[in-house]
Amino acid sequence: MFYLYKKTHNKTGLKYLGYTKKEPNKYLGSGIKWTRHLKKYGEDITTEILEICETKEEIKIKGRYYSELWNVVKSEEWANLKNEEGDGGDMSFSKRWMRNRKSKKLRNLLAEKSKGNTNVRGTKWWFNTITQEKRRCVDCPGNEWVNKCVINLTEEGRKKISESNSKPKTKKHIENLKIAAKNRPSNAKGTIWVVNNEGKRKRVLPNNIPEGYKRV
Repeated sequence: MFYLYKKTHNKTGLKYLGYTKKEPNKYLGSGIKWTRHLKKYGEDITTEILEICETKEEIKIKGRYYSELWNVVKSEEWANLKNEEGDGGDMSFSKRWMRNRKSKKLRNLLAEKSKGNTNVRGTKWWFNTITQEKRRCVDCPGNEWVNKCVINLTEEGRKKISESNSKPKTKKHIENLKIAAKNRPSNAKGTIWVVNNEGKRKRVLPNNIPEGYKRV
């Protein structure tokens, strides 16, 4: 017998959707975000049994239905990091994952999952100098990609920066700027940025571009 449940923290209002074979009113839940929340705010929760199922397949169907109904992954009201489909929680911190994390198969899996995901370790932001597209992945997607993203400022942001730069500097500020300038490296005038297929960038003279690099 499987129980699909909704738990609500009575103090904070945070909710969690899950399932268990244990007694649902005594079972606290196993989600990483949810268990951390309980550790911080206590175990004062209310449990509502949504469905009682006899098979994992039923749990999968019902869990997916309620997950999409309440948008449990994207909603700030819920602690779920993934849709409840009867396949267990996040295994990122399990002993098995820690033991196999260096395997080639797992590295390839993480690299594939990292595309467009800002929460996966070991990835970088890449910026397409032609299409202005941004992407997050482990390796450089191609020659036209560089490991640097532009900052898109709003008009309000530009106005604040302009106002900040136009303010008169105090004597103390000027003194601090002089002190900082003494230890500042010389500006690389006359050089350009170049990048290779691996996304590595460096400054060189225009007539001294290394083999395998191209101008950004």
